[in-house]
This record gives sequence, structure tokens and C-alpha cells, in this order.
Amino acid sequence: MQLFSVRRVLLSSCALILPLSAQAQALTETTPAQDAEVSSVEAEAKDADKVYDAIVVVAQRREENLLDVPSSIAAVGSAQLEATSSQRVQDVANYVPNVDIASTSALGATLTIRGVGSSSRNIGFDSRAGLYIDGVYLGQSPALDQDLLGLERVEVLRGPQGTLFGKNNDAGAINLITKRPGNTFTGEAFARIGNLGQEQYAFRVSGPVTETVSASLAASSVKRDGYIRNITDGAETPSRDSQSVRGQINIDDGGPFTLYLSADALFANDRPNNGDPLTNSFGSALDTAAPTRNVISYTPGRIKDDDRTIWGVSAEASYELPSNHILKSITAYRETEFSTSFDADRSALDLLYVNYEDNYQQTSEELQLISPDDGRFTYLVGLYLYSQDSDTKRDALGGALGGALGLAPGTGALSGGQLKTENAAIYGNIAYDILPKLEASLGLRWSWEKKTVDWSIDGSAAPAFGIATGTVDEDRVDRDVSPTLTLTYRITPEVNTYARYSTGYKSGGYNLDFISASIFPDGVEFRKETVDNYEIGLKGAFFNNRATLNLSAFTADYTDYQVNQYRELGGGQTVIAISNAGYVRSQGIEAEGMFHVSDDLRIQGGIGLLDTTFTDFPGGGAGGVNVAGNRLPRASKFQGTIGLDYDRQISQELSLFAAAQYSYRSNYYVEENNYSTRAVGSEVISFGKVPGYGLLDARVGIAGSKGWELALYSRNLTDEDYLVSYGREFLGALLEYRGEPMSWGAEARIRF
Repeated sequence: MQLFSVRRVLLSSCALILPLSAQAQALTETTPAQDAEVSSVEAEAKDADKVYDAIVVVAQRREENLLDVPSSIAAVGSAQLEATSSQRVQDVANYVPNVDIASTSALGATLTIRGVGSSSRNIGFDSRAGLYIDGVYLGQSPALDQDLLGLERVEVLRGPQGTLFGKNNDAGAINLITKRPGNTFTGEAFARIGNLGQEQYAFRVSGPVTETVSASLAASSVKRDGYIRNITDGAETPSRDSQSVRGQINIDDGGPFTLYLSADALFANDRPNNGDPLTNSFGSALDTAAPTRNVISYTPGRIKDDDRTIWGVSAEASYELPSNHILKSITAYRETEFSTSFDADRSALDLLYVNYEDNYQQTSEELQLISPDDGRFTYLVGLYLYSQDSDTKRDALGGALGGALGLAPGTGALSGGQLKTENAAIYGNIAYDILPKLEASLGLRWSWEKKTVDWSIDGSAAPAFGIATGTVDEDRVDRDVSPTLTLTYRITPEVNTYARYSTGYKSGGYNLDFISASIFPDGVEFRKETVDNYEIGLKGAFFNNRATLNLSAFTADYTDYQVNQYRELGGGQTVIAISNAGYVRSQGIEAEGMFHVSDDLRIQGGIGLLDTTFTDFPGGGAGGVNVAGNRLPRASKFQGTIGLDYDRQISQELSLFAAAQYSYRSNYYVEENNYSTRAVGSEVISFGKVPGYGLLDARVGIAGSKGWELALYSRNLTDEDYLVSYGREFLGALLEYRGEPMSWGAEARIRF
């Protein structure tokens, strides 16, 4: 009854807050003096909010108006993050067309842009789209699921970013831009409680330390219980338990030199979504132990947390030369430690479990020379150096009943080793105004990368699995030249159109996982992939920036596309294989816009149309068939979102606000075979094709002039029951993964 009541409150509030706020304002207009006071407060609020100001981004490594950047970029500001009660990077994807972040576990976290993406499941396989904090690369999949702490905005760059961002960005990139310390003392404290045991507490303070030094400190703690119950021991998944902290120092004496220092850390013990089995351990019969949805029957004590410790430090030094050129250095060091353990047989029988431990240490240095931006000719040149040392240990071990699989308890397939990555690049981008309204720009990046591996695997104790036994001790080098060419024509001072050719690459590597003896050692190494992207677009602001519109159409052709997939070995067993497909094509259209209906009401939204398919992939399907024409995994043909933000001053002391955001994505496949059903014994079940679904989020509240704010919120307000993925385990079990049910709660915030 309580759940129904809160849900009704939220739905009713969204529907009624507009007329109620109008009525409340009318009630305050009792005297001319009060009317003047309210008008004055409203005018001051408009000036403070600057709702019609242009959005500034750093997508091209210098500050620019979003509408002036000739590329498909979405910027999600701090106000929208608050309005949608977004807590982590994954939440942002719901509001950006043609972007998807799958994160049922830290190991399998996948960022997909324009239908192409991948998880860096092992240390030898890189991601296809990069995540950055203030331009510093965060690394592999375990670092993807970040809390949104102290952010100014999130920039989503769609399409290859090879020239300015380098390797492993041939699908795109996400850059988290933090709020930097200022010269005025400010602060805020935030608390959230809700169903499913939700608790979040956060604070941020910022201000001057001396006349030349300012600093900030932010921290957050997030907890939430799970909604899938293991009937053997009562454990609930997926749950969250993470703490984040970020400290910043900015040194600026008003002279030519500035120094920005930052340190951040994330400590997470999140219990992942291990899936809900549809079958028994071997995929030979339907699950009867726990057939009810969101109920599982796993070995007691075998559901473990994804333990992550991620931290980093960076220093950004900037010096303005007498010629007004900027010389900038960005130095960073980061570490990621990840470990997990899970029940690999997906049953209450203790047959097989897996332990994973991955660690990464990375150092990067970037030097840039940036020209002034007030002439016909502008440029940026840079040098980038990157080094990463990673090590891994992965064991598939027999449980107490492992003898049924030919395994003595505690023995099985063992693997481990190290991989060193070294990368160097020189890049540049120049732009020239050919005519008063026509600009041409050319970018180029030369990259060199070396991977050195020392890794071994021993499957001799588990002969029934067909796991390889041997050692990989070798190195490989990739070289790449990534050009970008852009023409921009300014139709009016507020409207421009562009045509762009861009390229990128994803480095080759090694499949350092439970690899089959049938493809060892020749199937361990894979080549780099490359992409050629062609894009046209239009960007404009209208009615004094009251409305904006961004349109883009693109075609991207991938060569030697790397595919990380489960391949069937027969008898229900699968193996993890990484290979180079022939070719992939991603093409589509993106449209995003915003309109201020009034000073109080804003509408924003976007759509993405997408056709991403294999154009040639010999041997990529079951039985070795060519899967040319099949859609790529997780590539929906349509994604759309629409949101409303309403904020109305009702008195000198109070204002009402409401926000609602609806997002929808069409169906998608989870495997290269594009299966939609699967035979299990004499039954045929749905498997492999995820139906389309829509999610509604809402938030309503009241704010005081002294900086306090109270709100009710809900994510998935209609309690949509929806799938997000299917999966297969090594022994053959078939799994389904469902999205989060409705969550709701209350928030309190104070700003000072």
C-alpha cells in the first residue's frame, strides 16, 4: 500500500504541478508591492540561471560553443543530472540517442556508441569507446561504472575520435568534466533515501585557501539492496555499496601560469547481477529449482561482490606565452584493482566456480600547444605518452561436487600473467577561414603502440572442458595514422552546417581468457581494427537561443572489426573467442533539440535511427556460417528521449520544480547469430532478442531562497518489467538479465 501511495504522489505531482504553481503565483499577487517583489526575484533568478546561454564544451581540446563544434556531441549538464536523479555514468545513456551502457557487472561493463562497442573482458582486449575524467583516460571496463560526483557536465562524443583522443576511441568517447574550485566559498550537502534500501549521502565544498590558491573536496556514499533473491541463502543481487571522493587544488595568481591538481578514488563492493537462469547448468532442460522471475537458486555463499578500488592523481599545468599561445601539460597516474568470484554452474549444486583478479597501473603525459582562437588561422598540436602495466589471475575451480565434472575440489583450469602496453602519439589540428563563412580544418594523429605479454594457461586438470595448456610470451606493435577533414559553413551567425571525414583505430591484442585448445595458440592474437567515418550535420540556435537543434547523418565502415563472443563447442559447451570479423557498417541519423517554451518551462529531446550490421564475417555464426547482414549485439534501430523541466517562483521565498524524462529503445540482439529463440529439450524459449522498452523518470519538489531543496523522485516510475540482456555460461546454462524495477524516494539538498 505504501508503494502504491508514493507512486500516486509522484504521478499526480507531475500532472498537477503546472496548474498548482500558476494558482500559487496568482495567490501571491495580492498587492502591487508583492507583485514587484516577485517580479524582482524572478528577474534575478533568470539572470542567475542564464537559461539561454550557450553550452561550452572541450570536445576539441579547447573551450568552444557546442554549436560551433563540427561533430555529433551531446552535453548533459549538472542541472539535468540532478533533475533526473542520475547517480552513475550508466544513467546518462538513457538520455543520449545512439548511446548504450550495459553494466550488469563491473567485468562486463560495455559502452556502445552508434551500435559499436565492447567490454574489455580481459587485460588483452581494449574497449572500443573511452571514458575520461577531465581528459584523462580511465582505462578498462572495471573503471567504467563511475559515480557522478561533483560534475559540471558530461560530454558524449559520437563517432571516431582518433585524431584528438587516440587509440580505442573508434566508436566515440565520454568525457566527465568536473566542477573546479572557485574564488568564492560555496558548498552543498545532499541526502537521498528510498525503497530497496537506497541511501546516498554526498557533500562538496569549494573556495579560496589563499589569494592565489583555491580548493575543493567532494565525497559520496551510495548503498542499495538487490531485487533478485537467492533462495538457498537469502542473498540479494544486484546491490550497491560504493564510496567516492575527489579533492582539487587550483593555483592561479592572475599571471600566465596556472596549476590544477586533482585526486580521486572509488571504493566499491557492488554485488553484480549474476543473471536469472532459464535452464539447468547444462542448458539441457528448463530451470525448475527457481522458475519464478527474480528468484535464483545458486550455491550458498558463492555469490560474491565485485570488489573495486580505483584511484588516480593528475596535474594540469598551463602557461600563456607572450604571443597568447597556451602551453599545457596533463600528467596522470591511475590504478584499478578488481576481483570477483561467481557460481559458474548457476545452480545450487556446488560444481564449478570462478575467481577473477585484474589489476592495472597506468601513467600518461600529454603536452599541447594551443593557438589563440581569435584569428582566421588556429591550431593545436600535441604529444601523448601512455604506459599501462596490467596483471591477471583467473581460475575455474571445482566445487565440493566438482567430481561430477571430473574435477577434484579446488582444482581446475588456471591462468595468469602480465601485459605491458606502451603508446606514443603525435597529433595536430589546424583550422582556417577560407571565406568569411567557410572554414576548413585538418587533423592528423600518428600513433605507435606495443603490447608485451607473458601469460600462461593450464587446463590439464579439467580435460573435459577442452581448455588450452601453454604459454604466450611475445609482443606485437601497431602503427596508425588517423586523419580528420572537416568543412564548416556558417549559414547565419547562429546556424552552421558541416561535412566531416574522421578515422580511428582500436589496437590489436591477445585473448587472455579461458581459451579453447582448438584455437590455441594461433587464436590468441588478433589484429587492430580501423574505421572510416563520413558525417554531415547542421547545428543552430534560434530565437535568441530559446531553441537549439542539432542534426547529423553518418556512415562508418569498420575493417578487421574485433569480435569478442561465446562460440559453441558442441554438447552445450561454449568458449570465449576473439577474432577479426571482415567488415561492419554503422549508419544512421541523430537529432537533438531543446526549446524554452517560457522562462519556466523547457522541453528537450532527441532521436537516433541506426542500422549497424556485419557486411562480412566468415565463420562468425553457429556452424561456421557467415553472419553478413546480421545486426551487431545491442544495436537498436531506434532510440528516443523527451524531457520536460519546469521551475516556477511562487513567492519571494519559495519555488516549485518538476522534471520528467521518458526514454525508449527498440529491440536488439545480444549475439552475432541474431537468434530470437532457443530449443531446450522439447521446449522452445525466447532467447537472444531483447524486446524494446520505455522508461519514465520523474522528480518534483520545492526549493527555498536560502538554498534548501526537498524533492520526491522515481526512476522507472511505471515499474516497467523489462529485459536488458541474455547470456550463456561456460557449461551451457542460458540466462536472462532484467532491468531495475521502479525505485523511489526523497531527496534533500542545501547549498551555501
